[in-house]
Amino acid sequence: MTLALFLAEAVGAGGLISLLIWLLVVAVIIYLVFLILGLLPLPEPVRTVVTVVIALILLLVLIQRLGFL
Repeated sequence: MTLALFLAEAVGAGGLISLLIWLLVVAVIIYLVFLILGLLPLPEPVRTVVTVVIALILLLVLIQRLGFL
């Protein structure tokens, strides 16, 4: 089963459009967070840890939004 069919069955046709809009908004937020993080003068180990923590938080939000948690 493809991802599109899975999402269509899980969310419904009307919910699929709102899910795509939500994913677009989250992608813009992720881009802005990583852009701001790149502008901050953090030492390299701290920058890596912060990047991993932000990525994990956003991954958990995405998984929760898709209904897997």
